[in-house]
Amino acid sequence: MRVLTVHNFYGDGPGGGEDSVMNTEVSLLRDRGHDVAVYLRKNSEGTRARLSEKLRWFQETAWSGRSYHAILEQIRTFRPDIMHVHNFWFVLSPSIFQAARSVGVATVLTLHNYRLVCPGGMMMRNFKSCELCVGKNPWRILIYRCYRNSLAASIARYRMMRLSEKRGIWVNDIDAYIALSEFARSKFIAGGLPRNRLHVKANGIADPLDPARRVSRGRGAVYIGRLSPEKGVDQLLLAWKEMDYPLEIVGDGPLLETLRSSAPSSVTFTGRISHEEVFDHMERAAFMVFPSRCYEGFPVSVVESLAMGRPVIAPGHAALPEIIEDGVTGHLFVPGDVESLKDKILSFIRSPETAFQAGLKARETYLKRYTSDINYLKLMEIYQFALRQSRAAGDHQSDFVV
Repeated sequence: MRVLTVHNFYGDGPGGGEDSVMNTEVSLLRDRGHDVAVYLRKNSEGTRARLSEKLRWFQETAWSGRSYHAILEQIRTFRPDIMHVHNFWFVLSPSIFQAARSVGVATVLTLHNYRLVCPGGMMMRNFKSCELCVGKNPWRILIYRCYRNSLAASIARYRMMRLSEKRGIWVNDIDAYIALSEFARSKFIAGGLPRNRLHVKANGIADPLDPARRVSRGRGAVYIGRLSPEKGVDQLLLAWKEMDYPLEIVGDGPLLETLRSSAPSSVTFTGRISHEEVFDHMERAAFMVFPSRCYEGFPVSVVESLAMGRPVIAPGHAALPEIIEDGVTGHLFVPGDVESLKDKILSFIRSPETAFQAGLKARETYLKRYTSDINYLKLMEIYQFALRQSRAAGDHQSDFVV
């Protein structure tokens, strides 16, 4: 099978979870003999342009003629069976799906966030979950400025959603969607995406451990992720205030210095480190804490923790209860409740053996659900569905207007 992987970096290049998943799946396909071409764009093309050019990029966030023709050229050169898109915001735009449809190429979109049903993308407002726009005209983004707290950016998101709906792109031009959890799938259905094209496939990863290697014992806790308000690291530090137990904060972001200045002495910050170093820090710890406020899609770091045999403490909302079995492979705390988070942390600190046994169960869960082989088989099922869907749509090609 020939697969054209398409991805739009949010900034200058790779660094986030979506980028990691895209790279993982490209390697997954190539390792199993598929011919894969990768087409990448960067939002810095627009954000660093001259003012007149920035205005053009703003206009094209809803539908870009330049990206439409660029994708057509990629398709004519590579001749793929499938175009798999991981992100199209904002340089690529939804026009790429109509380009693929116009020449009969099957399309798959991984829904790494909630952008198609929530213009802010995270279903969060004022650091609390928000579903006001799901299944409705998302005009509230213009009042609350949900995207980057910017009116201009929020207008761009609103235009993209409304014009794409009017063009029928979500219904007519995408053959299969990948939702990362049953929770996410339910929200996309409520938002109006076609139920029969929404498939659930979790993010899988290559095994970071040698199969013959036993899960080791660790000490301390670790947080791995971006240091931004929605991630809830400030709540974690409040819970840690009186604890004489080591916590490592691994990652970078706009809150790094603020968090560092308010952290107790038992907390250390590594800043941004390599992926290999992340696994080293994870292995040294006894458990991972993931205190996110927002409806996470399917955090790769949580799956990595399970693979390393480390239990996870996380909020009991969104996809996380589907990943973590409460009291078995980790603990689920009441979202936003610092005391609940603290109680779950203390349960592992006071009983290292409980944490270790939960880690062994976490490793078993990874092997049953999230390995590369399982990920690949599910991806192939979705690709075959998309091909059938595309062929059926081709029988009615005259119904589509480009």
